[in-house]
Amino acid sequence: MNQLQERKRSMYYVVEDFLATVPAAIIASMPEFEAKLVTFTKSVADIRQLSESQTTNRVGYRIVKDDLKLALTRKAIDVATRIKAYAINIDDVVLREEMYQRISNLIKKPDTICADICQYIHGKGSSLLANLSDYGVDNVMLDSLDDSISEYTSYIPKPRAGIVERKQATSEMSQLFASCDVVLKKMDALVNMLQFSDLEFYSTYYSSRKIIRPGYRTIAIRGIVTDAEGYPLNKVDVAIEDTAFSRKTTNNGGFEIKDIDSGMYTVIVKKPGYADTRTIVAVTATERTDVSIVMESVNSNAQEVA
Repeated sequence: MNQLQERKRSMYYVVEDFLATVPAAIIASMPEFEAKLVTFTKSVADIRQLSESQTTNRVGYRIVKDDLKLALTRKAIDVATRIKAYAINIDDVVLREEMYQRISNLIKKPDTICADICQYIHGKGSSLLANLSDYGVDNVMLDSLDDSISEYTSYIPKPRAGIVERKQATSEMSQLFASCDVVLKKMDALVNMLQFSDLEFYSTYYSSRKIIRPGYRTIAIRGIVTDAEGYPLNKVDVAIEDTAFSRKTTNNGGFEIKDIDSGMYTVIVKKPGYADTRTIVAVTATERTDVSIVMESVNSNAQEVA
């Protein structure tokens, strides 16, 4: 998955989360929107599953191969150490040097070279078996080493097979992203019909549709709370529903909220003499979300401006 796809995937998740909170009546007011949403949701689920599968396969291959390599080198070093002891006792300098191996060095060797060295140690053990019984080398030990060599060498090509599988998955991933983009454009056209009749839904939808460039934001939400005439309201209680986050507005009506995960949130503002106001905002990992909230006095209808 490339960087653009990573950004798009994040956007898809935010759109999906937001649309899951939209009342059914709004969805129903847009012809065929529900069917398109089902298609979009399925494609997003397929992207999520394929991405997780790619990661699992890639990591899984490496972990299994590394475990097999460690088990193999331990067995090979065990045999080599015993052969080296035999070589020292018979003053065979060449054999001693050949069997001078360490796990830390052997395990760092490229896969095929490591397997070749282990195979050589096994061959030496087999050819000298009659002389190694006093050193603890027997057929059982050599057979166990041979089994580990076979298992390890049979697994070496699998990461290459994994590369082929990932190429196929990459092609499938591209098709899924293309499918999401096509259906989103159709959904956009339907949402545009509500830009005047339901401004809150329209604005929040397009806020969730942003593709964020890489970066890091220190402030998740920055907002200002005013009255109906545009004057800032201070000491307004600002909270995010279903979280522990809460703030009070400053003298200029502003507030900031940091350190909150990406997703859709409901900001609730309260102040004596004014109607409680709820505003839905989309928070991303890398871009600050700005929001303006208008509070009506208790004698007026509550109004929000996102």
